[in-house]
Amino acid sequence: MKRIYVFLFFSLVLFNANVNAQTRIYPVTTWEYIFSGADIEADIDGSNLSVNNNMRFTAFFHLGQNWHFDFSNKVGLYTGFAFRNVGLIIEDSKYSDKPEVDYSKVKRRSYNFGVPLSFKFGNFDKHLFIYGGAEIELMFHYKEKYWVDGVKYKSKEWFSNKTERWAPSAFVGVQLPGGFNIKYKYYFNNFLNHSYKDSHTDFTSLTNSKIWYISVGWQFHTMKADNIWKKEFYETAKY
Repeated sequence: MKRIYVFLFFSLVLFNANVNAQTRIYPVTTWEYIFSGADIEADIDGSNLSVNNNMRFTAFFHLGQNWHFDFSNKVGLYTGFAFRNVGLIIEDSKYSDKPEVDYSKVKRRSYNFGVPLSFKFGNFDKHLFIYGGAEIELMFHYKEKYWVDGVKYKSKEWFSNKTERWAPSAFVGVQLPGGFNIKYKYYFNNFLNHSYKDSHTDFTSLTNSKIWYISVGWQFHTMKADNIWKKEFYETAKY
């Protein structure tokens, strides 16, 4: 966690030292489709064992707004904010955090608000570059779903104690011409709060619940999209 803050601090110092009159600054809107997995382990019968979990796909709601700072055509950085839906699916007959369920399949997710900071290198005029950086996310809305004898149960909570509050991460990716984007991200904190226990849920046997994901998506200049809409609007308005 401290390394993330050190990275952000020195990145901001470098950013302030490099911004000048020639720097290009422009907004970019982002959207992701996320394929996530998790490294989940638990103390089961005195042994630390891996817990089976399923790949999770989600397309909603992953919207971001970044501001890019191009110091040249080859070197730059970006920062901004994003809303993101991340989570995990546990399905393992040897492990259950629900005392009333013998065979546990539970889907859990959190909506996060994140602030990234990333360096990028490539050919910006051709919209081709690689990037990497760090992000800190606030987990603010939790939801879980599970089934008992074929009946689905679900619950939602704002700022739930079932998850950790903060989710620091690191990521790398590539931006391709046409706006297509591929990214890999790894979260350093556990997704679930391993000290949480109540009459229906017990996470105290968990020793690891870290999430990673691969996303594909699109990024486009916000101003260009706005100009396209305006052009179509005025052309339509003539008739």
